[in-house]
Amino acid sequence: MPVKTRFIQAKSALNRSGIVKDGWCLNPYGGCAHACRYCYAVFMKRFYNEAAAWGEFVIVKENILGLLDHQISRRRRSSPRSLTSAFSLQPSAPPRRVWLSSVTDCYQPIESKLRLTRGCLERLLPAGFEVSVLTKSPLVLRDLDLLSRGDADVGLTITTDRADIARVFEERVAPPEKRIETLKRLADAGVKTHAFVGPALPMDPARLAAMLKGAAGRVLIDRMNYQDKVAGIYRSLRLERCLTDAYFREVFDAFVAESGEKNVQCCW
Repeated sequence: MPVKTRFIQAKSALNRSGIVKDGWCLNPYGGCAHACRYCYAVFMKRFYNEAAAWGEFVIVKENILGLLDHQISRRRRSSPRSLTSAFSLQPSAPPRRVWLSSVTDCYQPIESKLRLTRGCLERLLPAGFEVSVLTKSPLVLRDLDLLSRGDADVGLTITTDRADIARVFEERVAPPEKRIETLKRLADAGVKTHAFVGPALPMDPARLAAMLKGAAGRVLIDRMNYQDKVAGIYRSLRLERCLTDAYFREVFDAFVAESGEKNVQCCW
């Protein structure tokens, strides 16, 4: 089924998020074309007045670059005391960190044509912002020229080492090996990198941890938090054990054994 694209006028570019501590989030797109079976962001559908199922539509915030120009310009013109009103933030000296993105992938397939994420990077990095990117797409390598010159940290979501499992849960996303290769190329270019192993799908954790060495500067691991969405799939594959606390602890311990405790963070 083709993915529906709808263009809207956003109200702001940089926004506060409960997910981002001491920083802003920036989402050039809404919805998502990846349609991962475990996606936690389905709740966002109610904000878009969209009849299409989650995973079957992408919202394009076509004015995002103009809004970002305006907010950055106000930041430059403002004194430290007035920065709060410019961004509606507390305290008066706002942080510099921006996360692309909090509830969708900023490298949607349509980004290859529209280049909104690249436009955001072209504005944020020269302005001195710290930019953190999380994606599942090798398209991020297109912007390596920008990311390697600025204060950027790029993460790839890599949930398993098994291509067969990835095809079940992440059918429209590049296979794990391609995402790991993307991470390695970023790291080789001097970009700070991390891997988000979340949710931790059925895998050989020691093997995945070894594959990520040299590619990810740090690893964040999260469990499957919305098990009702995927419990039937796990039962059909006879992998129910991979939803247990014991399994997620084994994954975490395997990564710590391979990469060292200081380089691995548990997100639950």
